[in-house]
Amino acid sequence: MDEKRDSTGRGKRGGYSPGISSAEALLDATAALLQEKGYFGTGLNEILKNSGAPRGSLYHHFPGGKDELVIRALQRSAGQLQLSLQSVAASQGMQAFISFFKDRLLVSNFSKGCPVASVAQEVSTHRPEILEVCSAIYREWENALAEYLGGEASLTRARAILCQLEGAILLAKTHKDISYLDLVLASDTPANQRDK
Repeated sequence: MDEKRDSTGRGKRGGYSPGISSAEALLDATAALLQEKGYFGTGLNEILKNSGAPRGSLYHHFPGGKDELVIRALQRSAGQLQLSLQSVAASQGMQAFISFFKDRLLVSNFSKGCPVASVAQEVSTHRPEILEVCSAIYREWENALAEYLGGEASLTRARAILCQLEGAILLAKTHKDISYLDLVLASDTPANQRDK
């Protein structure tokens, strides 16, 4: 049976193509499920089903089990997101940065926002090693945004923008209303302030 493949190389019912390794398929499936269902809502059986990878490959590539898989999936998706955002922001500014997240929410019918936030909220008291990875990812994003902003107090502004953005994504998902992201660019917010 010849089935259609999506942009990740997986078929409509999951499974991976020869162009994508079982480890990559597992990481992609895990990242997608974490965004939609969080840490505790994502099970290994569902990851295996969505990835199409054989069960043995899970523990071959990720001997630490679910936690190792989650950590690597978070790192991978955070890195991919950071690269996308850097290229968008560098060429088109903060408006494009916010539009990137608006598009993500709309295309996913408000099921996908930040790949780190839902996991960080869930594991804060249960999985300190995963929380450390989430914290490191946020620090990387703060520093990258501060570098983009430049000027005095850029790290403080970057943190404020990240706080606003994460809150806006959460509210947009909750209310299924994209206008919350427009508030991040309101005239009196750190995202719109100019260095003096």
